[in-house]
Amino acid sequence: MPRRIKGTLMRLEDLELVVRNLRQVLEVLHNSGLEDRELRSKYAEFLVTKEIASRGYEVQVLNEREVRSADIYVPEIDKRIEVKSGLFKEESGVITTDASFGKGSQIRKRKFDVCVFVAFNGINPEFYVFTLEELLEVGENERVNIADHPDTNPCLLILCKSYEDYMNYLRNEKMLNIEIDLHKNPEKYKDRWDKIFS
Repeated sequence: MPRRIKGTLMRLEDLELVVRNLRQVLEVLHNSGLEDRELRSKYAEFLVTKEIASRGYEVQVLNEREVRSADIYVPEIDKRIEVKSGLFKEESGVITTDASFGKGSQIRKRKFDVCVFVAFNGINPEFYVFTLEELLEVGENERVNIADHPDTNPCLLILCKSYEDYMNYLRNEKMLNIEIDLHKNPEKYKDRWDKIFS
């Protein structure tokens, strides 16, 4: 039986309007040399919501003040979708970004079914889709030496532009099997929207 989760059903045409307008705002900020992480995060959530709705599903955008398990809920298939976002930036000579899962409890407590990591090149998104099972290792490994906020967000999924960059970036740190697979076989994750619907 589907979970009963409060949320707002959004029509595809409304989602398209929201996405278009958020992109315009982000373009203006980006062209001014400004980056707004919170706005980019909301933009990512609406991009994913629009993608799901474009496939004919009714989508609930969860009210975070009432429901904290995941960002998006698809009642018809009883799927909870978590959306993470990151901005590619140069660090230690490597272009990288990461998705933060706090201290891993969201994964360990199975608060979502599928996670979509939206990695931004400026304002242009790339989508990487993971099942909860694929991310279990992330929730079990705190990597405080590479976390921007080691006390609160040490469980990270690292994404670099290539496998070589990943190996160079983490040469002295713990590497995760999911990250190695992601970099060696990106086609198993990039644009794999089917993981939501299977």
